[in-house]
Amino acid sequence: MKRSLITLLSLFSLRAGIVYESGNLIEFFGGTAPESAYNNWVSHVTEGIANDGYNDYGPEWLDVQTNGFGHHKKLSEFSQTLVYWETILSQFINGDTTLVDSLLQDSLDSFFYELVIFEDTTLNKTF
Repeated sequence: MKRSLITLLSLFSLRAGIVYESGNLIEFFGGTAPESAYNNWVSHVTEGIANDGYNDYGPEWLDVQTNGFGHHKKLSEFSQTLVYWETILSQFINGDTTLVDSLLQDSLDSFFYELVIFEDTTLNKTF
């Protein structure tokens, strides 16, 4: 599994480059992790509050500032986006990394994502 994950992560070379982070994984996602490029990642990506200097910790193409709360939208159960990601994940599980690479490269302008290799210094584990 770890080898497969490394293979998947190595497929990305364009704008969706790999970001290397370290620290406490829980703080990275939902708390205070000043040593990381993202501090309280979940709220920064989903809030989208449009105040200068507030909640602007990610790259502009990923952490877009908007008016009001939330720059995300809830996808319907059968949305084409979910179908596309299901295809990506199922083909990855099936080992078709060539197709996975192609699907992800085709989605760079449609989906805002960034791959992170995170070393949890508390658990001494890499994700």
